[in-house]
Amino acid sequence: MVARLTQLPRPFVVAVVVERTAPAIAAEMQRSAYAGAHAYELNLPLVDPKDWEALRAILAGSERPVYTSCRRAAFMEVYARGAVPSWGEDERVARQLALLEEGSVALDIELDAFEPAQASGVATGEAAVKKQVETAAIAHELGKEVIFSCHATDPLSRDEIVGCVRLAEERGGDLAKVVAPARDEEQALEYLAAAAVIRRTGMLPTTVVASGAAGRITRLVAPALGRSWALCQERFSDGGFLDQPPVAEAREALRILTALSDGPSRFDGSAMQSEEE
Repeated sequence: MVARLTQLPRPFVVAVVVERTAPAIAAEMQRSAYAGAHAYELNLPLVDPKDWEALRAILAGSERPVYTSCRRAAFMEVYARGAVPSWGEDERVARQLALLEEGSVALDIELDAFEPAQASGVATGEAAVKKQVETAAIAHELGKEVIFSCHATDPLSRDEIVGCVRLAEERGGDLAKVVAPARDEEQALEYLAAAAVIRRTGMLPTTVVASGAAGRITRLVAPALGRSWALCQERFSDGGFLDQPPVAEAREALRILTALSDGPSRFDGSAMQSEEE
């Protein structure tokens, strides 16, 4: 039986899959597995409509957990993979809910879903919040999990990051993700501090990312500090999104960082072993 995300030993490595066709998706998942990925995030807007039936078979047959995300068209520009459909808020979520019954173990829903994208990454309107809570409840009824993610376009303070995770928990999340830009390395350190606070205080498993050049180091250090997960790519592609580290290098880096933080007795090569090994 495929593990739930919260059952994976943390920190774990997630391969973000942004291919368009079912064969390409299956091939990238296989390569990512060989490289050491523990789970996959399948980003839905790029998937060719004629491949959705084949996509269901891929989800059902995966030996590693697959969860979905379904970002807004403007967000998808970061991957430089060409045009994507401009689905409405309800459709973006409905497509993810449908795949929970086809093998997806979780969905990633933004904290500002059901409203226009917010600079803070958080919706506060009563109707939007109600829909988010209802979405989480539907997923839980199906026995699946929910990641609530915050994608802020303005920098966030340590307290604001922690506040986002509290909202994720209140709205029914099982895990959380907070991404926000960092102007410089000093600000990126605040994001690392937030990851440590979230773990120490027993909040939801949360990955924290300081986006931008100054924050690239957080993509590996924060998952180690917070015992969460790293968002990676199987390999770099020309003109693609270069901030996500490659799966194989990320897995080894997390093994070392985790072992060091646990003390000398853990620096023996046993850290970051997946369940199947």
